[in-house]
Amino acid sequence: MVTARRREESAQNVPISITVLSEDDLLEQSVFNVKDLQSTAPNVYIGQGGASPGALAFGIRGQFQNDVLTTLDPSVGVYVDGIYWARSHGLNANLLDISRIEVLKGPQGTLFGRNTTGGAISISTGDPNYDGISGHAQARLGNYNERDVEFVGNFPLVNDTVALRLAGAFAKHDGYFDNTNFNTELGEENTSSFRAKLRVDPTDKLSVLLSYEYFDLDQAGALSNLEFALPFPAAPEIIAALSTGGCLQGFDPTCPAPFVPGSQTFGQYANDGLYNSALNVDDNQTVNTETISATVTYDLGFADLKYIGAYRSMESDTGRFDYDGTPFTILHPQQFAATDQRTHELQLNGQLSDGRVDYTLGAFYFEEEGVDGNDTIALPMLNPNNPTQTLGDLEGESWAVFAQSSVELTEALSATVGIRYSEDTKSLDLKSRSAGVCSLSVGEPPVRLSPTDDCVVSQSRTDDAVNYLLSLEYDWTSDFMTYVKTSKGYRAGGFNLRGTTPFTYGGFAPEEVIDYELGLKSQMFNNRFRLNAAAFYSDYTDIQRSVLVPNGVGGVATTTINAAAAEIYGMEIEATALLTDELEINASVGITEAEYTEFTSQCPTPYPTTAVVPCVNGTFDRSAEKFERTPPFTAGVGITYSKQFSSGLLTLHSDYYYQDDIYDVGVTQTLTPDYVQYISQKGYGLLNARVQYKFGDSGFSIAAYGKNLTDEEYTVFQLDLASAGLGYFMNNPGAPKTYGVEGRWEF
Repeated sequence: MVTARRREESAQNVPISITVLSEDDLLEQSVFNVKDLQSTAPNVYIGQGGASPGALAFGIRGQFQNDVLTTLDPSVGVYVDGIYWARSHGLNANLLDISRIEVLKGPQGTLFGRNTTGGAISISTGDPNYDGISGHAQARLGNYNERDVEFVGNFPLVNDTVALRLAGAFAKHDGYFDNTNFNTELGEENTSSFRAKLRVDPTDKLSVLLSYEYFDLDQAGALSNLEFALPFPAAPEIIAALSTGGCLQGFDPTCPAPFVPGSQTFGQYANDGLYNSALNVDDNQTVNTETISATVTYDLGFADLKYIGAYRSMESDTGRFDYDGTPFTILHPQQFAATDQRTHELQLNGQLSDGRVDYTLGAFYFEEEGVDGNDTIALPMLNPNNPTQTLGDLEGESWAVFAQSSVELTEALSATVGIRYSEDTKSLDLKSRSAGVCSLSVGEPPVRLSPTDDCVVSQSRTDDAVNYLLSLEYDWTSDFMTYVKTSKGYRAGGFNLRGTTPFTYGGFAPEEVIDYELGLKSQMFNNRFRLNAAAFYSDYTDIQRSVLVPNGVGGVATTTINAAAAEIYGMEIEATALLTDELEINASVGITEAEYTEFTSQCPTPYPTTAVVPCVNGTFDRSAEKFERTPPFTAGVGITYSKQFSSGLLTLHSDYYYQDDIYDVGVTQTLTPDYVQYISQKGYGLLNARVQYKFGDSGFSIAAYGKNLTDEEYTVFQLDLASAGLGYFMNNPGAPKTYGVEGRWEF
């Protein structure tokens, strides 16, 4: 049962491509955190949010936003208990008391319409119930000194009137990676989370659900590796500094001592082992979030009226991050943000014509305010404009009204029609200084603000859109349904945060996608075999793309532009077979072919004479490039064997997930194709396994698990800093082989 259309119904009856995982599925497949979902759903990518290990970046069907700045909206909407989480900070944590996760693919034009051009991930947590005291206690021990503890308790307080549910978890493990310069570890985990839910049913018609959730992360962040250093397209002065070990005339106080010019070069640290680097900075990431919500449902007789209101606060600080992977100070940014969001949603769900017509009417309101900034040290041996600091004071407001209805035209044929009107208003007061002097410029051509000015550029914009969903479904039999669907999604425009010139801090427009989908859902052989499939085509315009450009004051800026249009097509196939009462096999395949029909970008300086495309009027054509973090092929297979003994139940599970080649940001694909290997991750597979034994009706179970059992080496993030003039590439490694044991008591 899912709520993909804001009402409970079987996933097999919903005419959209959807992957559903129950609480038992998550436990059986050792899906410990949100990132593990990537291996369970086709055409889904979940990765690290830039330099923020506590945040996640989501991609579905080629729709992906690589940065987690608060001035940018994600392509994939994340909803927890029906509440839109605008910022993904805090999602990269262990899943706590999850009853169901739904992965909805494609633009959700009507009901999950806020910025969901790629799809939505809907997470439902456990609700209080009146079925008696219940819950579980769980402990996990593993390599890298992993020690996780979790408790969930359900407590009826007043018969059929008041119930309380409490859940808490602590997760720790030592670092996967080594900083050989300080003999310290990075990539550790240290998180804690708590949730309390109170259910009150004062009458048969009125139900109130109150929720409070707290999350805290304080841990050593990711490891960066120097992937490759090259003499192009870095400026000559940078080349000279790097070739002498990153020091110039003794101006860099962070150089290793004693230092002999030429004896320690920047490039010698490239590819110095995936899991270790010699960094001169150990970053420490902190994230803190609080979420308070109220869900009120009232039975009007002819329909259900539901209100969902929430407040969510987020604070994040990456610490000083080493973006070069060497003992030299080349690029060391620090990112921090603090936001508050409030959401209100009103839904009216009902039926007409003896249940032949289902309808949902609703209104949505969202507001957000906060700050986002960074403090970056870049090439202090050459650049006197250090540090570069930006601080954005932002406000956002969004409102929407929507309506959707499903109508049974005949006993076999049904139609769904939905429409949504959205309006988004954003404002940004941006401050930027270099070495304490205002670095913002205004006008065309840019005129630098004087140091005595307030150093504030204020911007605001309002965008609106009409999105829709249309579908037809035909039930050939009670177990075989086909459907055709089209939907339109949009992602609001915004502003850039890290720039200093009108080009680098200016605004960008909304992007739009119109999606067409043809699918089938079927169950055969007395419900022992299930096959679901969907083929899709997406027309993607005004694509928001993040590019790296020089910021004009000796550093680099990440700037989002609207310079692209594309066509995306592909398919998803998911199958489950119960071969015997004891043996089950599930498999999935995802194919995504994404091609730019137009993509122009500002030429880097200096522009290479060997570039495969010319620089014309300050821009060059990037339409032949691959989509960022969009694997053209994903596949997974899982096998579960269960055997009942007199003393208990034995369950064996193993799964394998394969992801094809992916590419990260940079213009390397177009300008220097020989270096594409340094901003790409070749296809790889991950093998996982779990063995569990439940001891009869005692509620006790023990399990052993392993992830990445073949110890596959892979990267989760690559960055092209050659294109920005710094002359190198860097990456962050993925987790190595992990394994452990788990004890659980259900009561």
